[in-house]
Amino acid sequence: MRILFFSDWRIQPMEWIDRMLDESGDVDFIVYGGDDTRRFAPRVEWSPDVFAQADELARRKRKLASAVAAMAKILGRDPVFVPEAEESAWVGQSLPLFPERILRHFESPNGSYFQRLGERSRHGVGAVIGNDCSPEDRAVLSGTGVVNLHKQPVKVGAWGFVGIEGNIVWTDRDGRRVNAVGLIPHQDSEVRDMLERGLRDIKVNERHLVVVTHTPPRGLLDLAIRFGVSHLGSPALEEFVRERVPALVLCGHAHSRGGRAVRVGDTLVVNAASSDNRAKEAHGALIEIEEGALPELRWLDPARHSTTAVFGVGPVSERKLASVGITTADALYSAPIGELIRGGIKPATAASFAAKGSAFCAGAPVWLESRHEHVPDAVVLYDVETGLAPGRFDPLRFDYEAGASREVAGQEPWLIAAGIGTADDEVSQWESLDEDRAARRRMFKDFLDFVEASGNTTCAWSGTGFDDRAIVAGLGRWYPQGLVRWERVRKLDLCAIMKRSLELPGSWSIKDVSRFLGWQGPEEEWDGFQAGLAYEAYRQLGEPFDVEGVKRYNRLDVVQLAFTYRWYVTAVESEAAQRRDTANTPRARWSAEGLAALEAQLAQGLSAYEIEVPGYTILQIRRKLVYLKSRSRSAG
Repeated sequence: MRILFFSDWRIQPMEWIDRMLDESGDVDFIVYGGDDTRRFAPRVEWSPDVFAQADELARRKRKLASAVAAMAKILGRDPVFVPEAEESAWVGQSLPLFPERILRHFESPNGSYFQRLGERSRHGVGAVIGNDCSPEDRAVLSGTGVVNLHKQPVKVGAWGFVGIEGNIVWTDRDGRRVNAVGLIPHQDSEVRDMLERGLRDIKVNERHLVVVTHTPPRGLLDLAIRFGVSHLGSPALEEFVRERVPALVLCGHAHSRGGRAVRVGDTLVVNAASSDNRAKEAHGALIEIEEGALPELRWLDPARHSTTAVFGVGPVSERKLASVGITTADALYSAPIGELIRGGIKPATAASFAAKGSAFCAGAPVWLESRHEHVPDAVVLYDVETGLAPGRFDPLRFDYEAGASREVAGQEPWLIAAGIGTADDEVSQWESLDEDRAARRRMFKDFLDFVEASGNTTCAWSGTGFDDRAIVAGLGRWYPQGLVRWERVRKLDLCAIMKRSLELPGSWSIKDVSRFLGWQGPEEEWDGFQAGLAYEAYRQLGEPFDVEGVKRYNRLDVVQLAFTYRWYVTAVESEAAQRRDTANTPRARWSAEGLAALEAQLAQGLSAYEIEVPGYTILQIRRKLVYLKSRSRSAG
């Protein structure tokens, strides 16, 4: 049996699901793990009068059932489904009423996106709602080819599917309620009975069971960061998995662990939660299960063939590009800059995209400026590892290139790696895993001694100055005397330098950049975010920590940085660099196209406020008009 599984599709484009199906080929069953289920409902446009009446009911009525009954009289027809219990573990009281909640009870699920997806699967769609859904969203999981696995376990061929919706709530030893943030709560004590009852209903043994649960099992891909680093998984579900050994557990909810899988004995646990703040971090799993064999998993990348595969393109830019027929990365790379601007892309951004395309097609960087920043032949190349942001983790303040928060407070190194930018790639490392004053002081002192003995110039890679700020934060707390020594050090951020000079087709992570420039070496499964998350789990929760694995990753970052630094020095100092012609660079070309568009509209007698050049603000237009007029006077 071939299963397509995805979860927490909150901001990702709906058409990407079809892309996953195109990539998967024939599938037997499609499974959705919950949250934002309302996005899959058919779109219904209520008249302003009906909406106003529903709004009045929402303000006057206290109970959803009475509001729906009153709305039925106004519309002159019965609701499509009856309101269910509406107690919330989040607010500890009935959910607030609003017009949409009332009107949803009169909207048929016919024509939902789930039903359309079901037509592409041999046995349709099975799904559960998530903790951020409302009770009435269960209605979306109905109709032809769609089944609510929480309400109705099903048998598909020889395999049984049992679902658990919403957030599973439990109480820890200190009496605190865990995973209680949600609108669809179920007690952990109920989980075992739900699963056993489902097994009996569909009459399959454990080895043919697939558990579909929004909440992961305790300790299995359930590490959360939104409200502090914690495990939000269900202990009862974990106990069931270890005792009964189902074939599969499909879950979501913990976004930071999305796109990962783990085996527990013969059970494969898959968390396919997609990111709720970075649309292109969309996860889909194609899973094959057969009698007598362990499940096989292949991760899908629905963003791979879209324009969002290009670093710097998000959902907004993707829609703008699609408006002028640019829907793939290849089309974007080959599109004229003027076409990008007509689609609403800002000229500077259009220049960047065009430069990325040139770099991609040529297999070499595109230089943007004729003047390049010269750097010393030898520097101390270094990289730090820290934890995540203190308190509540905010994804918008996280530096994904450096793998750490942009916040200074609390962002201090526990591991520093450094090497000299020469032909060899020897790397020294200093660590202080625990917050021991003597050990941390010694770590910083040894690092500063190394820097001062090696030329007093350092180079890091972040583009944001994160490493420098982390060192300052750590020195201020553990070794204040070292602040003066660190201030005397000349500091370079190679990522920031290269961003000003050239454009590359991929992201600005040191992994992508060094690979593109020709570095060949081992792959490391860690990244900055996962290393920081694992450290926080060790520090705050006392969990085992793969120190050696992170040290290998940290050392590899310095090796890749050393390679990139040597490449840059060679490129800038070469004879070709001295003759490099950048008059026809993408940055220069967009300026020329912008001026040409303005000149054409000026010829029609339009004023600055009548001229329209997509991507230009009125201030930019007026400045260019001043330039055009001065150029015209000079020519005259």
